[in-house]
Amino acid sequence: MCYLLFGHELRELLKADIVSEVNHAVFLADKIAALGGEVKIQPTLPKKVRSAKEMLEENAAAERSVVASYTERIGQAEAFGDKGLVIRLEDILAEETDHAEELERLAR
Repeated sequence: MCYLLFGHELRELLKADIVSEVNHAVFLADKIAALGGEVKIQPTLPKKVRSAKEMLEENAAAERSVVASYTERIGQAEAFGDKGLVIRLEDILAEETDHAEELERLAR
């Protein structure tokens, strides 16, 4: 299906997820600060790609990495005993899993 998407169409599709991703980042930064931690932002540049399909595949792989990270954070929150944090992270995990699956479907 991705071969039917043009660059601008794909951009619009992915742009819709930006607000959600920013909200996740703000929540996590606030929680880290509330727990006395220091927020460290270390963005990485995306890999250069040559096609919409390759971009979708790279984004899906990145989402799967994020899913693994949230799964680990959930375990840490459970060990810490913060049930509210566990629930919030599980909600975020569900959104990220849905997003990864959508990208994977589009890349086929």
